[in-house]
Amino acid sequence: MLASGELRKLPDREGAIRVIDIADLDRNACGGTHVRATGQIGGLLIRRTEKVSRGLRIEFVCGLRAVRAARADSAILTETAGLLSSGAPDLPSLVKQMLADSKAAAKERQRLREELAAYQAAEVVKDAMFENGLRLIIRGWKDRDRDFVKLLASRAAASAPSTAVFFRAEDTEPIRVFLARSPDLKFNCGLILKEALAALGLRGGGSPDLAQGEVPAVSESALRTAVLDAIHRSLAAK
Repeated sequence: MLASGELRKLPDREGAIRVIDIADLDRNACGGTHVRATGQIGGLLIRRTEKVSRGLRIEFVCGLRAVRAARADSAILTETAGLLSSGAPDLPSLVKQMLADSKAAAKERQRLREELAAYQAAEVVKDAMFENGLRLIIRGWKDRDRDFVKLLASRAAASAPSTAVFFRAEDTEPIRVFLARSPDLKFNCGLILKEALAALGLRGGGSPDLAQGEVPAVSESALRTAVLDAIHRSLAAK
């Protein structure tokens, strides 16, 4: 039967093998537990389906397990509907609307972050000193998350020519540092920061325009000195 294709595979066992035949549906060799008739299974609850290469994989529970699973599902739906002041049938449409609102709110928050970063970057650059053909800005924030400080570093460096920034996000330990430059400066931020971090046994880097890495607070001063020295050497060489 296996050779002729009537069975898909044989179980990994020896001895007598029982062949189960469900008329017009399946024939399977199995050494497990079987009922005399499918009616003995009782209730059956499909939990999920998944597409696979040869068809569909089905996860289900049956018998008393199906009853317990259905009761648990009903309790979850009832509690969720109560939290949302809705009926269970309305939950799918309500959740879809909530997800859409959340996505729109996230886009609005990002837009506001972009505007805030652009405004704050302009203020930071405006107050910076311009010496020997370079505007070098060194700042740290304890009340800003890392993503915002990264955005701020990028915006500040791009907002004025001959500008380089070394910003620190100090909200957690180790702190995250960002090195960025305006497009007219030709030193490589990624290479400079990578080499300075490597000298301290740390890792980091990035692109020529923007790089980042993490450093313990006690080592930040040494890292900053190495980075600034490398920037000055690079500019002097050019």
